[in-house]
Amino acid sequence: MDKLCLSVLNYYKSQIVSLWSIIAQKRYRERYRAGTGKDPLVCPQCGQEMDICTIWHPRHGVIYDELNEIKRGKYEQSDVQGVITIPWSVLSESPLKALSS
Repeated sequence: MDKLCLSVLNYYKSQIVSLWSIIAQKRYRERYRAGTGKDPLVCPQCGQEMDICTIWHPRHGVIYDELNEIKRGKYEQSDVQGVITIPWSVLSESPLKALSS
């Protein structure tokens, strides 16, 4: 009976460990920092933290374009009171024109 209990415990222990390794995978920034010792999202010249706007892949081309998401209205909030949403087309013309209307 003891051997059976031990084998069952060892089986579940290995399953939990493998599940934990799937859950606890590092993100790109953490993997890059661990491998090179540098933070990929900190500007090497000024030291400010950078945002990712576009991700380009040599074979697949642009796979992520934040500016396109903004243009499509990803962050517009029309439900919230007191928030004025200005369409991207107005902002791309002239900021002063958007404020005057």
